[in-house]
Formats: sequence, structure tokens, C-alpha cells
Amino acid sequence: MNTIEAFEQDVMYQITDIKKFLHLSNIKKIDIDQQQRCTFTGAGDSFVAALIAELVSSNRIQCIDPMDICLNPSTVKDRFLYTISISGNTKANIEAVNVANKVAEKTIAVTAHVDSRLAEICNEVVELKFRNSGIFTAGSIGFTACMLACLSFVRNIQLGNIKQLFRQAQRDALTITVSDHMYIIGSWMTYPLAMYGSAKLYEIFGTKVQYCMLEQFCHMELFSLKKDDIILILPVENDYEKANELSIKLTNSNYNVVSCKPKGNGLEEKLLYHVFLLQLIALQNAKKQNLTECYFVNTELRDISSSLIY
Repeated sequence: MNTIEAFEQDVMYQITDIKKFLHLSNIKKIDIDQQQRCTFTGAGDSFVAALIAELVSSNRIQCIDPMDICLNPSTVKDRFLYTISISGNTKANIEAVNVANKVAEKTIAVTAHVDSRLAEICNEVVELKFRNSGIFTAGSIGFTACMLACLSFVRNIQLGNIKQLFRQAQRDALTITVSDHMYIIGSWMTYPLAMYGSAKLYEIFGTKVQYCMLEQFCHMELFSLKKDDIILILPVENDYEKANELSIKLTNSNYNVVSCKPKGNGLEEKLLYHVFLLQLIALQNAKKQNLTECYFVNTELRDISSSLIY
């Protein structure tokens, strides 16, 4: 199985496995008062999941880059540190926990590997149980598991028809083409997802993508637009008016804009819709281009990345 096939398999597993994951994980919600003493950290996709926890908690939970903890240990003094890491072997996460163990109230590993280095040095472990292809590929179901775990710490999750939500995202993704230079724009909860979507395009195509906040885009990145760029907007309900105004004005000026309002009921389903959409944009365009391997697999940059990460 090549890495694009593995990515597809992992993406498709989500249709049937998301509710099973929530049942098997049985994650306990953190009391609202205690959330104010919690810090979430992670790297890459896991950082996105941690940032979502911060936003969903109305910023009661603090999200910090793991290296910031290493540089400034006082940020986790007397706090509960939740370290999100699928592999449990990311160097920065391990260094952050080693620092935190000296000053934090408690360290908790959230990982798929209970025998990992991260799990060994944390006070507690929350195991993420999900099915995957077993092949190292662009992250999909692992990210979704991390995101849902982070949401479960903050709120009680309600999910309806996952298959229907997935099929809607699948149809919508067919209308979006990947270009050599893209912008993914989000607000509030969709800004972390813009980061995640950019990561999938980096990993699979090696294309240039910029993730932006809607308001900041209007001040900065807007002035770098070229006519052959593609701008993907992920609006949230409270920002529909501005997102729609930006989309209309750019379209009228002959720029390539796609705005994808979330589908589904409730926060969890709307987040999942955008996650599915971003994964399927990457997958369906890879299949259109007859790709068999993710870009990062065969580039020398992978060795540089691995040496810094692990």
C-alpha cells in the first residue's frame, strides 16, 4: 500500500470509527474551575487540537507551544499540563514535560502509544484508541481523534449522522482544486483548522499555502494576492457577513475564491465537517493528479524534519 492509499484508508475509517473512538476513550470532562489551571500543548497537528481546546473553553484552558514551556517554565507552574502527541516520541513534548515535572501540579500524556517515552515520564496517561492503516502518511484519523479528545475534556460531545456529514464534505471538496499557491482563511474555531488544512497540502503536494485569520488577512496577506492563487475561506457563523463581503469583492475582481460554510448541527459537527472537507480536498486532488506517494515521503526535507522532531 502506498502512502496516498494509506491516507485514503485512514480518512475513510473515520466514517464508522469516530463514535467508537469516543466510546472506547471514555474521556472525563474537566471541571470548569479546574480548566482555568490547565495547559494544553502539542506539536504539528496536535498543536492544532490543543488550540481548539483553548478556544472551545472560552480561553479558560491555555494552549502553549512546547518549546515555550521549555523556555519559560513558569507558564505551567502549579498547573495541569496535558501533552497531546499521537506517537508520544516528539522531542519538544518530552523536553516540555521534563521541565514541567519540576513545577507543574500534574502532567498528563494524551497519546496513542502508552509505552512511549512521553507516557513513561508523565504522571497520568489518556490513551487514544483508533484504527489506522499502520503506514506513516499524512495525518487524518489521528488528528480527528486528538481533536475530539480535546473537545471531550472541555464539553459533552453530541454527534449525529457522521456518514451523511462526510458525504456532504466529499461532494463539496470535489469543487475545490489545489493550486501552486493557496490561502486558507479562518476565524475563531476555523483558524486552527486553516493551519491543519495547510499542513495536509504541504505534506501531500509540497505546495505553498498560507493560513490566515480573516481580519488579519484583510490587513496583510491580501496585498500579496496573485490572479492564479486560490483563496479558501472557512467562515464561522458570527463572521459570515465579513467573510461573504471579502468573497464577493475578491470574486468581482477576478480572484479565485471558495467560501465553505460549515454543515451539521452543533459545534462538534461543524468542526468535523471542515476537517473532513480539508482532508478530502487533499485526497481527491491527489487522486486526480494520479499521485501515489505523499510529497514529504521522498523529499530530503523529511530527514531534516525528523532529526529536529525526534
